[in-house]
Amino acid sequence: MRRLIRILFILLTVVLAFLLESCVFARLPFLTVSPNLLVVITASLGFMRGEGEGIFTGTFAGLLMDVFFGQVLGLYTLLMMLIGYLNGKLNAVYYPSDLRLPLVAVLGSTFSLGVVQYGILFLLRGRFHFFYYLGHVILPETIFTLISMFFLYPLLLLIDHRLSEAEEKEVRRFV
Repeated sequence: MRRLIRILFILLTVVLAFLLESCVFARLPFLTVSPNLLVVITASLGFMRGEGEGIFTGTFAGLLMDVFFGQVLGLYTLLMMLIGYLNGKLNAVYYPSDLRLPLVAVLGSTFSLGVVQYGILFLLRGRFHFFYYLGHVILPETIFTLISMFFLYPLLLLIDHRLSEAEEKEVRRFV
């Protein structure tokens, strides 16, 4: 039962973040780029819970991105799965109270995603303006994503902690 609640939490969180990202932040006139909340959620849940949940979260988030915004079907799914898996590998050195690891993980994930997007979607089509793309898309998106992480990560941490406590109580009840 608790596993189902955790899966529903992940699905609901990804859908809400997707809606915020695509409907609210995209419509703000003063933002040229929007924070990538799906990367924050995928990376955070990956290193909080491990590779399995990171891959699951990344798959669902990437699938939403592919269906609604993707030029190549499966590209974002693969990239977000990879982000979830690699951040899930950091679960072994994860401490909930330390904010440095999530900060570096989200920074690396967002920046890497931007560079790979440039390479696949622009460079392969002969658009060689990397420094323009870096200065106008990758770096602003990375900065906005890090700022949004400071608000989103504590909320995800609190909910994850509450779900873990409920799972432990259920396990103790049956023992």
